[in-house]
Amino acid sequence: MKKGDFAVIALVMVLALISVLMPNKGSVAAVYVNGELYEKLPLDKDTQLVIESEFGTNTLVIENGTLRIINADCPNKQCEMQTVSKAVRSIVCLPNRLSVIIENGKNDNETDVII
Repeated sequence: MKKGDFAVIALVMVLALISVLMPNKGSVAAVYVNGELYEKLPLDKDTQLVIESEFGTNTLVIENGTLRIINADCPNKQCEMQTVSKAVRSIVCLPNRLSVIIENGKNDNETDVII
């Protein structure tokens, strides 16, 4: 291997580390109730949302790019034990038919890569 190879490998490793440690800029928490979109919230803004539906009530909190349910009226309260901050992760409360999914915030019609 040449010196340039080591530099390229080091650069790729640094960029990979930065992408893992940096918050998901532009990511949103998509809140669904019974499969229908209820609201989308940006992960870069701390907020609290009370989600009320015919199935139950949940309180969602976003702090420092992390989301969690702090209160739920479902019987087992398992959704209160989940905290997520990475894309493609979700919180699900089956009795209340609630799901919260972190999305990348991009428009689905945008091109990802041109080769």
